[in-house]
Amino acid sequence: MRRTSRPRACTSPAGPREPTVVEQRGVTDDYAAALDGTGSLHATHISPPSSIAFGDLELGDGSTVQHPAFVIDDDGAYHATWQSLGAPGGLIYRSSTDEGATWSEPESLSDDEFFTRRPGLAVASDGTAHVFFASSDLFHRSGVAGAFGPLEAVAVGIGNVPSAGSVAVDGTAHAFWTDASGVQHAARTEGTWSAPAPVPGTEGAVAEELAATAGPDGSVVVAWIEPGPPFVVRYAAVPAD
Repeated sequence: MRRTSRPRACTSPAGPREPTVVEQRGVTDDYAAALDGTGSLHATHISPPSSIAFGDLELGDGSTVQHPAFVIDDDGAYHATWQSLGAPGGLIYRSSTDEGATWSEPESLSDDEFFTRRPGLAVASDGTAHVFFASSDLFHRSGVAGAFGPLEAVAVGIGNVPSAGSVAVDGTAHAFWTDASGVQHAARTEGTWSAPAPVPGTEGAVAEELAATAGPDGSVVVAWIEPGPPFVVRYAAVPAD
């Protein structure tokens, strides 16, 4: 059974790093940024209502777009997702193995499921991309460009709630979402999702946003915003087995 540490307010022993500027292209409405292996910052950016681009390269098809996500994996490959309101629309994925010069063909990963909250994107150490999004159910899909597996329901009947996901260093996918009792968690091993379980210590917590990331020790950390005033960011770690 997985244990989860008690939630804590976010701190950083090393302190904040120096600010890094995300280059604005035209009217930047939203963006998603990531650091490469050298510490250089790269980003996709949205200029409303219908442009999502990497640098000067347009990634979309001219349909209305929102909710960008961007990850650079351990091999330096770029992974980008966003929500398209066009046809076929949904959660669109593209990747690049040459530092953004060329990209894979756009793929819609959400089938006919419609969602409105920001989806999640995480990439395992082997380059497998994992996407998470909440509609009436919480969904997950994983794969590589041109070869994604089927859409999986992690939790059924949760409604349109904040959610997030990440992948531990051992390749285990972790999903988190909120309900009236706090923050819930499930893990995927050998293609099967565990039964949902509450994150200990979050009982009664009100979470407006969720984010998750993998730690180098095999843990996965979930963070959330508790509404204020004052607003508080808290986190809890799911330790490795």
